[in-house]
Amino acid sequence: MNPFHSLCQQYATILNGKPEVHNGVCSVEFHRNLQVTIQGRPSRSEPR
Repeated sequence: MNPFHSLCQQYATILNGKPEVHNGVCSVEFHRNLQVTIQGRPSRSEPR
């Protein structure tokens, strides 16, 4: 594992997420439970 991948993994660990590296870009996916309202009505995202 090269240093960049290791750094990406460490970053994901800090955020409690899942790291991915594509084309030299580190991205971290994690899920959040947000209480959202749109025009006063509760809204939620669809599960994956």
